[in-house]
Amino acid sequence: MLMTLMRRFSVRVRMVAAIVVVLVLLGMLGGTGAWGIYRLYDASLGLLEQGVVQETQSGIMATRLAEVAQGSLLLFVVAGLVTILVVAPLTWLNMRAICAPVREAKDYATAIAGGDLTQPIACQGRDEISELQEALGTMQTGLGGMVAQVRDASDSVAIASEEIALGNQDLATRTEQSVGNLQQSVASIAQLTESIQQTAQAAQRADELATHTAEAAVRGGEAVKDVVARMHAIAEAERRIGDIVGLIDDIAFQTNLLALNASVEAARAGGQGRGFAVVASEVRNLAGRSATAANEIKTLIRDSGETVAAGVSQAEATGTTIEEIVAGVQRVSGAISEISSTASEQSSGIEQVNHAVERIDRMIQQNAALVEQSAAAAASLHDQSSRLASVVHRFRLMETSQETPASRDAAPRRALPAHHQVEAHAAWA
Repeated sequence: MLMTLMRRFSVRVRMVAAIVVVLVLLGMLGGTGAWGIYRLYDASLGLLEQGVVQETQSGIMATRLAEVAQGSLLLFVVAGLVTILVVAPLTWLNMRAICAPVREAKDYATAIAGGDLTQPIACQGRDEISELQEALGTMQTGLGGMVAQVRDASDSVAIASEEIALGNQDLATRTEQSVGNLQQSVASIAQLTESIQQTAQAAQRADELATHTAEAAVRGGEAVKDVVARMHAIAEAERRIGDIVGLIDDIAFQTNLLALNASVEAARAGGQGRGFAVVASEVRNLAGRSATAANEIKTLIRDSGETVAAGVSQAEATGTTIEEIVAGVQRVSGAISEISSTASEQSSGIEQVNHAVERIDRMIQQNAALVEQSAAAAASLHDQSSRLASVVHRFRLMETSQETPASRDAAPRRALPAHHQVEAHAAWA
């Protein structure tokens, strides 16, 4: 009760009061001693004034002085005992009132330093130590709130870093697979580029061959045209020869008539015309042979004309066919030229695609390296967050019904179902 009453005053007031009490008691003790000495001195003066110098009176004076000294000693002892009995309990109570709260404050501080934030800090009184305990309680409450928030945040960071690490691992695996697939695509595109280049070269060679073939066909067509022209010239010459043979046939016929007339005239002349008759007979025979030869020549010319006409028709048909072949070869040459040009463009395009794919391959490889670095950083973050969580979980907090904002935000993440985590990992992938 007395300690509780003392705790209602500050330590300074209690120390000042204790000093004042000690000074008062010392003053009382000094006053008591001075009062005894004064009485002894007064008694001595009284005896000296009476002028009594006898032995009896000296003995009485000694007795009185002894009584006064004994009374003074008794008063001094009583004052000392009263001082001790008053000062010692007050000092002990004051020491307890100071040391016990300080020890409690030390215990609270030790518990807080050890991570125990569950100890209730009771503040009694209005002195400096009570203010210290109140400050410790405020510090414990604030530290508990901060530790709770840090604990919730560390749990959220640990879960998020674990999800990030899993997502980065999955992303790294998929990136490696993409790199492998892209490298296969690069190899396939390289083979396709080589095939297209070979096709372009073959198309170019075919174009050259088609061009040479078209030129040869054109030359063949011109040769056929020349043959047709020569056939027409031969037909014209045969016609003229036929006309000449007809003329010879007419001459032979007229010669035969003249020979007949000469024979008739020779017969009329008798013996004088016998020689002329022989000549006329020979001329007649010659005219007959000429007519026969002319008929044979006509037959040969007619047969030759038919053959030449057939040759002309065949040559014209051959020329038409060769012209069609030339046109077809030219069309084939144009198509092959277009194929060659298209193949060249495709080769150039495929080469550009190959370069682009190679750049994409390099970029994906760089991304794979970045993903590996990110995965390593996420793993390191997860380890650090785990260590932070283990350090924060060493603090023991008081059970409260209030939730911090961080705990409300972190609670859904801690309660995340497994299939939602799988969906989150798939989203990362």
